[in-house]
Amino acid sequence: MGSLESLPPRPLRESEVATLNRSAGIDYAVATERDGPTSGLIIATERWVKGLALIDDRWQSVASEPLSESPRPDALRTCEQAVIGAIEADE
Repeated sequence: MGSLESLPPRPLRESEVATLNRSAGIDYAVATERDGPTSGLIIATERWVKGLALIDDRWQSVASEPLSESPRPDALRTCEQAVIGAIEADE
């Protein structure tokens, strides 16, 4: 994935998350919200997991876990919790 500035300044539609999930360089991309547009995103590569949250109409990295230090399931949970917390704090 290029930079966060390449993401639109709005919640991502399910189709946009699916496109990210298929993009080169990202092994895994998933929305934190089950249905409809999402303001939270978890992305992963073979080396890290990051949590992204839409805050003040800007995507921000709110968590980053290197997989050299955490197993992937733990890193995914940590980032998801950080994203949900950041979104709730912004409301």
